[in-house]
Amino acid sequence: MLIVPRGHELAGKKRPTLRDLARHAFVIPPAGSTSRRLIEAAFLRAGLRLEIALEAGGWEIVKRLVRAGVGVEMMSMGW
Repeated sequence: MLIVPRGHELAGKKRPTLRDLARHAFVIPPAGSTSRRLIEAAFLRAGLRLEIALEAGGWEIVKRLVRAGVGVEMMSMGW
């Protein structure tokens, strides 16, 4: 699942690619977290640079920062 601010260019895109996401800065969980490792691994495998706007702990904080336009985030309901 992709979390972006309301009105963001990716908000209406049904299946954004990692290349699409790589053009945007991320609000990302702390180093060492499972979510962070999975995101970093996906970008590394694709040969793309992950731009980190801010590292934040806790999904509620991440969602608030995304809503404020600090960056985007992706998560899986299975993580």
